[in-house]
Amino acid sequence: GLSGPKHITAGAGATFTAPVYVSESAAASGSTSARVLGVNGSTLSVVANVTGTSQPSGIAISTGGTFGSNLYLGLRSPSGATGEILQVTSTGSSSTFVAPALGTGAADLAFPPAGSAIWSTQLYAAEPTAGRVQRFDSSGASQGIQTGMTTPRYLAFGPTGTTLAQYLFVSDSAGVIW
Repeated sequence: GLSGPKHITAGAGATFTAPVYVSESAAASGSTSARVLGVNGSTLSVVANVTGTSQPSGIAISTGGTFGSNLYLGLRSPSGATGEILQVTSTGSSSTFVAPALGTGAADLAFPPAGSAIWSTQLYAAEPTAGRVQRFDSSGASQGIQTGMTTPRYLAFGPTGTTLAQYLFVSDSAGVIW
């Protein structure tokens, strides 16, 4: 079973085909700090194990293009003072995608809907400690920052084909949705 689920995202594309993916803090063994599991009914399959002291935060799956068909996992130090985003391939290997440009760690990650005519294909990251949302291109370079939020936590794009498609929704601990 799950032992400390943190974030969840729907499966996407031909590479990550489980209906749901979950990031979780690993068991108290100390050998792994985080892992990503594919969930298909009652079957759990380990997609990636991450060693170190950081805890999992946001999780997002790209559906191709310049980001490839990869899973992206945010990690935060226990204090929330530092963070990074890992790129995880379908074979479970991981490498640093962004660090330390993501100074305080991502609470949530999101890609815009596939085929969006409004949003460019970039990875968006909510940074609660810094009170901002950053976006990154496929090389990991920051492409802009939205500041002035209290503690942004979760991100969601409006559904394609609706009047909400033009919006990125950000929930803030101050009870505001930006």
